[in-house]
Amino acid sequence: MKETTSLIFSWVCTLITTGVAVFTSYSSSEATRDRIRLESEIARVESQLKQRAENRSDFTFVHSLMPDLLSKEPARQAVAVHLIRLALSKDEAQQFISDLNNSTQPALKSAGSTGLADLKQSRSKSDLAEDLENKGFDLIISGKIAEAAQTFKAADAAYPGFNNAYEIGRMLDKSPPKEGAIKEILKGNQYGISSNAIAKLKNAVVQD
Repeated sequence: MKETTSLIFSWVCTLITTGVAVFTSYSSSEATRDRIRLESEIARVESQLKQRAENRSDFTFVHSLMPDLLSKEPARQAVAVHLIRLALSKDEAQQFISDLNNSTQPALKSAGSTGLADLKQSRSKSDLAEDLENKGFDLIISGKIAEAAQTFKAADAAYPGFNNAYEIGRMLDKSPPKEGAIKEILKGNQYGISSNAIAKLKNAVVQD
């Protein structure tokens, strides 16, 4: 009887010890997952705050151009509108200039009209540059690095400063291997590139 009781007690102790170990291990894993989730959330919030700070800087710059927008000199207005287009994203600039054009203030309405004409002219140039950029990515994926370099240079010539066409063209002049070129673009030259083009580049690396 005593031996049976001792065996049961020993079994119970072993079960409790194992349970505590499992619980501790689970708790530790759960704590690690919680920490990773927290770090990820902190990184996301920091990124958002940084973006908002950058946006505030852009809008502060735009506000500083108001005297030029209100100017009766067309040249000053045109320069101000062009600077605003460079400072803001495409959608933000479109909205801002459209609002100017709808203003009841004659000077602002004039600036808006100038801006819309500038946008229309630039859009045709940017469309050409975008077509050349996409062709350049296709050439890179096909391994035709030299042709791609010339195509990106043509994109920058069609619309100076378009995305990172100039930088990509210079990088391709060094004749990097296809995979190296794609990784370089994905690493630091993604500005303005469409999500579809980025997906094609990533897919090309994976397939190789």
